[in-house]
Amino acid sequence: MKQDQNHQPKLLILRKALDTAKVAGHTIEEFARNVAADLAESGKHVGHPKPRPSQPVLPGEDIELVIPRIQPNELLHGWRGRVATNNCLKAAKKVDSVLLNWARKESLVTDENAGFVQCAAYALGVTQQELIRDHTLTPYFSALCNMKPNKPGEPGKRQQTSLQQAHLRIDVKMAMFCPECAREDIGSRGLPFSYWRRGHHLAGVVSCSTHAVPLLVAGDDSCFDRCPDHYLSEFNTESARPLDESAQAILLRYARISEEILESAPNIDSAAASCLIRERAKAIGLRSIKGGNRKTLSTHLMDLLPLEWLEQTFPRIHWKRDKYISTIDGICMPLVTRYTTAMLCLLAAVLYDDADRALVELMGSSRKSREPFLGFDFWASREIFDSYCLYKGVVNQMAEAIGLPASTVSVGLLNQGLPGLGGRAAPMRSALRAFYVGESIETSCELAGVPKEAFIELLRSTGSRLAKALDRMSDADERIPGKQDVAESPSFDPIAQPK
Repeated sequence: MKQDQNHQPKLLILRKALDTAKVAGHTIEEFARNVAADLAESGKHVGHPKPRPSQPVLPGEDIELVIPRIQPNELLHGWRGRVATNNCLKAAKKVDSVLLNWARKESLVTDENAGFVQCAAYALGVTQQELIRDHTLTPYFSALCNMKPNKPGEPGKRQQTSLQQAHLRIDVKMAMFCPECAREDIGSRGLPFSYWRRGHHLAGVVSCSTHAVPLLVAGDDSCFDRCPDHYLSEFNTESARPLDESAQAILLRYARISEEILESAPNIDSAAASCLIRERAKAIGLRSIKGGNRKTLSTHLMDLLPLEWLEQTFPRIHWKRDKYISTIDGICMPLVTRYTTAMLCLLAAVLYDDADRALVELMGSSRKSREPFLGFDFWASREIFDSYCLYKGVVNQMAEAIGLPASTVSVGLLNQGLPGLGGRAAPMRSALRAFYVGESIETSCELAGVPKEAFIELLRSTGSRLAKALDRMSDADERIPGKQDVAESPSFDPIAQPK
């Protein structure tokens, strides 16, 4: 009992000093000096430090581990920093071992290699899936599905280590915050602290989508050890900003689209999204294939945005004008190239004037095979093949008949080697039939009067079933009642899209 009575004043002094340090923004060293001074003033013996144990331990057997509540949309790195502050740890990285030790003590984990995310989920009383979805950038990085597969092979040790840390991935190497968000946290929201938003740490986001003000750079990722409001009074640099208003508008749309995808955590079909980007690019006269003389999509980006921002946001891309960059321009060809969520968001911000419309259409492209009837067996069925022949490869008409989005129908048919024949369906069918009976590409295009580039592009997406479908179409001379081939369309479209 005597030991408890002596301990209680020390604990009160410690808590009082901790509250003072929070308000004043003291460093760990300043906090330690103040605690020592308060203990000396109260007549308590500070004593000599005990030998450092070989294994990490909790802050103290008599002091319960303080687990602060995680805030909405708070970045997990920032929460880890607050745990370190509340438990008098020197650095946020020490939280990992402390939480692991705590989880073992509570018999929550038995694996010695249990990760920080797993232990943090136990401490917060949520599932790992919930923590990853709401407080990391993983939903953003994994939004695209049905991507072209990587080269086969077993992951090496470096890749395995990377996979274990994947949920803590941040492409931005700096701690960034919105000054207005920080002021609102400790003002109108009534919090005793501000916190780091995960949406502010998406690559290329330079403005807060809520307040439309530039983000401030606090420093490197060690700044997560403190709350953002600590840096309001210090010298801060704004993140790189474009020079003209049109570029600012594009990057605001980019931030809005990126943060909404992060929040919604959708499954966006990469092939369907590619079709959307392709249509928008073609609508403004950009080239959608590798060959040709028209301006590429990548060059269009360099015309609209500062090269410095592009290089910082996408450092792996070799930016060069009037060149076909596969990781950008190849996005227009479904299932041809792999691309990132960030690049999709940027292209949507450039090709759409309204971020909300871009989001609606991108989210619509997430209608992948959720119901059983939209799986492989559905698209490989005889009914779909008959419908393709009946509507002579015009995807918009076929989509209207079966009651599905044209983008969904287009992707499903492409996977079966049945490309949409587009607005000039009749001439393209004639060119295909001539080619299949032995004519050269040049002769087939001349006989049917179709562009050679478009014809070659169409051939690349065909399969063995197309020849059989063309034979069926050639036997049907009558048009579908109430339907018209869109022969008057001014441009050939090998992959039909939603109206």
